[in-house]
Amino acid sequence: MHEIMSLYPSSLTVELIITQLQKIGVQQRSISCYFFDPPNVSNRRNYDLTPFETSNKVDLGFIFATIFGVIFASLGFRLPLGPIIWGVTSSFIGFAIGYAMDNFFKIHYKEKPQSYVMIIIHCSQDQVRFVKKILTDYQALGITVID
Repeated sequence: MHEIMSLYPSSLTVELIITQLQKIGVQQRSISCYFFDPPNVSNRRNYDLTPFETSNKVDLGFIFATIFGVIFASLGFRLPLGPIIWGVTSSFIGFAIGYAMDNFFKIHYKEKPQSYVMIIIHCSQDQVRFVKKILTDYQALGITVID
């Protein structure tokens, strides 16, 4: 008897894999599924991430400040108070809008951690090749065979 372990994101493909395995003759009692809970994101430290994986909270604020500042400074030549006042004032307003939008999207559209499923199949030597083909067809994150 061989054991084949594979790892998948938690989705409906796990059900399809189990159905395909049963079609080739693997019994249901020979298939085990283990669900991994996603890690608790609130306990993660910011220093665990590389600088490329993080974004500063004020990035979008600076982008909007630049856009508003350039546009309204250009328009300030035709408006009362001149381009400097309009450019500086609109930069502050643009920063506030960008910062508020960034906070809104980070709160409401936060990426949720993904859970994973490990499938362990007990099968005979002649079934190993077919089982591995099914698992790779469904894009397993990892496969290992234990003799």
